[in-house]
Amino acid sequence: MFLRSFRLKFLIIALVALLASFQLNAPNAYAIHCDSCGPYTEVCQGVETYITLDGSGSTGNGIDYSWSTDCPNTDLLNPNSVFPTLILYDPGIGVAANCKVYLSVTEQTVCECQECTCEDQCESTVQVPACNLDCEGTPNGTKVLDLCGVCGGDNSTCKGCDDVPNSGKVLDRCDVCDGDGTSCLGCSSVDVLQTQFALDGNSLAQKVLVDYAAKLILKTTRSSAKSKKFVSTVKLEASKLYQSGWTLTWSLPNIITSCTNQIFCTSIDNSGPIQTFNANSDALYNLLSKTVTKLQKERHKKLKSDKKLIAKGLDLHNKNLSLSSTVPVTASACS
Repeated sequence: MFLRSFRLKFLIIALVALLASFQLNAPNAYAIHCDSCGPYTEVCQGVETYITLDGSGSTGNGIDYSWSTDCPNTDLLNPNSVFPTLILYDPGIGVAANCKVYLSVTEQTVCECQECTCEDQCESTVQVPACNLDCEGTPNGTKVLDLCGVCGGDNSTCKGCDDVPNSGKVLDRCDVCDGDGTSCLGCSSVDVLQTQFALDGNSLAQKVLVDYAAKLILKTTRSSAKSKKFVSTVKLEASKLYQSGWTLTWSLPNIITSCTNQIFCTSIDNSGPIQTFNANSDALYNLLSKTVTKLQKERHKKLKSDKKLIAKGLDLHNKNLSLSSTVPVTASACS
């Protein structure tokens, strides 16, 4: 009986010792463990490279997460979550990323024993190679800007009518590349400057003849007050006719252009000034004849010089008619 009782006590003591030993060697139920689940390797995704970090391997009795990084030129979204997002920008501009992320985990409850661990830290490496982006932002793509600034273009969007990019040349209204818009107007030009000088000179010569004949009247011995009034009137009229002719002559452009195109051009009639000039020339010739006739009456005889004076006046008038006929009666004004 005593032996049985002793054995029972021994078994109880051994069992207690075994339980105590198990508790001492067993893992602490309140211990916390950090796991950042690295390393993180990723290919360059373009302008932005996204990496999802993973802290789900961490253990503990309710955990708070706190992520950070030493990677330059990055954004870290939701750094207090289990799965935050790391955005890297350097790989897209040709700079490889070789850096780290850090995780700190903390228990949400107060430790209930002295041996438990309430906080732990861990880290993982991040590696992303650099890449070159094409004009569309595609990593290591092949598209480039063409001469027109179009990504992957064929240089056609900015080419001129000469098929040269950025030449700026366009078709004119006559469908001529880089033309001045005149090739389809059907224009011809006549330079009338010398004709204008000749008409002006002849008209002045006509006036001078009238003045000369009038002066001869005043030199006659029988010149009366009536004759003097006639001379004054004749000289004034000759001056007016010359001034009118001068204005008409130089109202015309020195170069007269005539065009057949009726779409872009309108006609200008020059016949009015030309006809009026001819009428003035005829009036000066008649005025000369009238003055010579008055001269002959004053002196009561005709001289050969009178006939020559009239002939010279007629010759000037005929020259004016011939010259004015060479001036185009119409001109063109083109837009």
